[in-house]
Amino acid sequence: LGSATIADIDAGDTKEARTMALHSPQARKEVLRSRRWTCATKREDLVLSSTQPDALDPFTYAYDLPDDFIRLLEVNNADASQFEGSFLLEGATLLHNEDAVRIRYTWDNDDPTTWDALLVDAVSLLLAAKAARNLTGSDTLETTIRQQYERLTLPKAATADGQQEN
Repeated sequence: LGSATIADIDAGDTKEARTMALHSPQARKEVLRSRRWTCATKREDLVLSSTQPDALDPFTYAYDLPDDFIRLLEVNNADASQFEGSFLLEGATLLHNEDAVRIRYTWDNDDPTTWDALLVDAVSLLLAAKAARNLTGSDTLETTIRQQYERLTLPKAATADGQQEN
């Protein structure tokens, strides 16, 4: 974006560092949520919530989602997108009729040293798009960078990462 390199956005006191620190978590979560990333996938047995559905609710059990939860991928080894109506997400809770639930999910992996290099590029480019208007005053630059992210960088990263799955 034409600014000096920022060594540590959390320790920076410049406008650039503050802007990047503001937008970085959202850019990371947006990219991680956009698809199944192997470096941000976990499995976990859910714990029953302290608050359970009442008798009139169509679901029998409520489970607390993990604190690092971003996107549901599987419920009890079944693709979550294929079973509409068999469970419901409400806030940080999953409602289900099974008495035990194991999920596969995208978690908020905030350690870029564990990411694929193309995922790093995708998050970096989206972060640049989010920060462009604030740092350069240019709506056109923001749009151009976001288009590059959506049309080139994200698909390239997704394809490379997807080749690691069976």
